[in-house]
Amino acid sequence: KVVELSKANGYTSTFDLRLGANPLRGGVRVTPRLDVVKENMQFTFDPPRVALYNADTIVTVTVAATNVERTVTPTVILDTDACDAAFVEETETLKLDVRTEDGSNNSSNKHKRRARQGVLAAIVTSIAVGCLGLAWLALAARRYARRKEKLETERAALVQEQVLAAQTCVSEFQSHFHVLKGPDFVELTKLVPHEYLRDRLLVFDSVADVRAAMAAGDVFVFISHQWLGWSEPDPDGVHLAAMKQAVQSVVATGVPLERVRVWVDVASIPQANRAAQKMAISSLPCFASTSNFFVVVSPDVVHKDTGCLCNSRTYRSRAWCRAEIMSCWARNGTEGMFVSTNQGLRPLAANDAILLEALDVFHGELTCCRRGHPNADPCDLEALVLPMLGLYAEIFRDRHGVAAEAYSVLEPVKDQFYPKTFTYRCGHGAAEVAEEHVLFGDLIAAVEFAVAMDEADPDAAVRRLPDFGPGTNGQRRHKHLHALRTLDTKRTDVSITRTLRLQRSVSNDEHRSGPVRRSTSVASTRTKSMRRPGWLARGRSSWRASAPRIPADDAGDGHA
Repeated sequence: KVVELSKANGYTSTFDLRLGANPLRGGVRVTPRLDVVKENMQFTFDPPRVALYNADTIVTVTVAATNVERTVTPTVILDTDACDAAFVEETETLKLDVRTEDGSNNSSNKHKRRARQGVLAAIVTSIAVGCLGLAWLALAARRYARRKEKLETERAALVQEQVLAAQTCVSEFQSHFHVLKGPDFVELTKLVPHEYLRDRLLVFDSVADVRAAMAAGDVFVFISHQWLGWSEPDPDGVHLAAMKQAVQSVVATGVPLERVRVWVDVASIPQANRAAQKMAISSLPCFASTSNFFVVVSPDVVHKDTGCLCNSRTYRSRAWCRAEIMSCWARNGTEGMFVSTNQGLRPLAANDAILLEALDVFHGELTCCRRGHPNADPCDLEALVLPMLGLYAEIFRDRHGVAAEAYSVLEPVKDQFYPKTFTYRCGHGAAEVAEEHVLFGDLIAAVEFAVAMDEADPDAAVRRLPDFGPGTNGQRRHKHLHALRTLDTKRTDVSITRTLRLQRSVSNDEHRSGPVRRSTSVASTRTKSMRRPGWLARGRSSWRASAPRIPADDAGDGHA
């Protein structure tokens, strides 16, 4: 007989015991027990022992199983003890078939066991793979963080380098300052290149040398003009005649011709050596702002190569001419800035609108852009970024002092005057490619941040620098890459933790290139003016359109 135990009956069942015949004498005692069971299950019988005296008696035994885990079929042995030997000669047995919930047999249970083991193994494997994946992600995140930190360090170092370079390029000459004596200049019959005048040029190595010469009575005249040809500045000598007239107009103010020192681009900047030429061009803002007179020569004349009329309007449209105007204006204001006419020197700007137009350097015209940047050369706008940034830094630093008026002019239009990007065009016609390139980036904000931090606490270190984007480095790409590759760990750490600061302002003339940018008081400016020769003594500087006013019809066109 087989007794089935399952979840349906609560793993409890019954079976009946009775004698097959009446014993000859006495009774029969029956005790159920199990053979050896290797499982953890336990079985109980109720009653645990049965006494039978005749064949008519039937006793029901209840069997129950506990700790059921898997399907087993143990054997129940019925031990008998009787006076009649016939009942003990053969042992009776029965089977207990203990089934799990699905009622499967041993074979199916083994498959399930293996399936559970497989699932467990899959879970363990998944956990291991997951742990390895998390470890890889953590490693990748760490590498990304280190790479990001390195790039941010290089980015901060580049911004800091550009800000400091901007200040340096306007605080001191990057090239020699070559000028012609007044008598030698008026004797010229043609504007000839620098190399032909070397034995007649005076050379000044620093701003301090120019200041010393001014104190001795020399007067420096910076002549700005628009070239009338792509390869030569004055093919027909029209501008030279106007320049000589401008020098005579300066002399007419009371300056001896022997004390006049004339700067003009083609004669004062090296033409044969391109490297020396670039260094001199980068010093144009410093040259222009260091001179006593800034004179624009722009008579009506036709350009040799384009056939277009050149006059004061086209002069003001040129980016390089605007850069020279901005350089002188930022340091000295509108005093000392003139247009040469047949009636003598007249104020450069008739009104504020013309002045703002002349100061908008980065929306001016350039020959390199007109030619489509052959060989994909950098645009000249990129070469002007650092000098213009350095001048803005000086104005912003003194915005509460002598440069308050200059800052009030620039502040409303600084986004226009110092654009973050510009359109770089290469080629002509259908082959033209236009791309948006970085120009100032976040350098204006970086300069303002540096000045503000320096004003708050000059000796404090910045824990976390804002994420400023660098400006263009088209003209200095190889230099910057080399500098970044050679940054050692100590310098890198300093670049992160130290503030982005401009160099401290100093009152020594040797470290200042602007005549009136020595302090934050007008009184200091007047004191300096009093130390000049009599014909140079002037009152308070102004950064607005020059007075006296002239009609707003821009009568400056076509003079001389």
